[in-house]
Amino acid sequence: SPIAVQTTKDPLATGEPVIREKVSEFLGTYIEHQWDPENEILITAGPQQALQIILDTFINPGEKILLTDPCPRHHHHLAAFHGAQIQWLSLRQEEGRLKFSEREMKYLMQKSKLAIFSLPSNPMGGCFHEDDLATISVLASKNRCLLFWDNSLMTLSMGEKIHHPDALRQMREQSLFGGCMGPAFGPMASQAGWLCASSRILSPCKTLVQMQMRIPGLQEQFALAEAIKSCNTTEHFNLLQ
Repeated sequence: SPIAVQTTKDPLATGEPVIREKVSEFLGTYIEHQWDPENEILITAGPQQALQIILDTFINPGEKILLTDPCPRHHHHLAAFHGAQIQWLSLRQEEGRLKFSEREMKYLMQKSKLAIFSLPSNPMGGCFHEDDLATISVLASKNRCLLFWDNSLMTLSMGEKIHHPDALRQMREQSLFGGCMGPAFGPMASQAGWLCASSRILSPCKTLVQMQMRIPGLQEQFALAEAIKSCNTTEHFNLLQ
């Protein structure tokens, strides 16, 4: 049965508890790690707002961040508008595996406060191998570089065997993960998404959102929950193949 929508009250700044619980269950099924819905999940107006929250929370204008070349257009636009100094990491795809120069990444992370990745890669597709994720995690830890993983295209990779950075404990200690169900689940559902991180990292983001009150409406949040519900059915999963 559909999830009841009550639109007479103002939405909570961090997202409705039932929606955060649905996101937690969904990610626990598909990403192999279940985030704490109370302390580790923030409902957003999609991955673009998730990135904007991260930039506003952690990056001062003039500070350096790492972007991949190529990257989603909104990554570049938001970072540039924020006033960050962008450093570009060359990325290529070979038979579905994303490749990069470890030497180049090490050099760039020494100067960067934040590194931003999309998984699967947008626009060229492909994912990182488990060994590459471990390398990224080690380099970020050594250089105290925060990581943001944009998983907004995750529903396109369901049914495939890919390595999720969320599943690595060390990666979770230095990363934020943003996602949504995507436009395939309807325009309303695509207007809401999530931002996940350890409570230590997410707490200042939640404080900022509570101050700004930039949150998706209740209808968008419950549309997200319905999209998650439909994604868990065999019928919709087959449509994604």
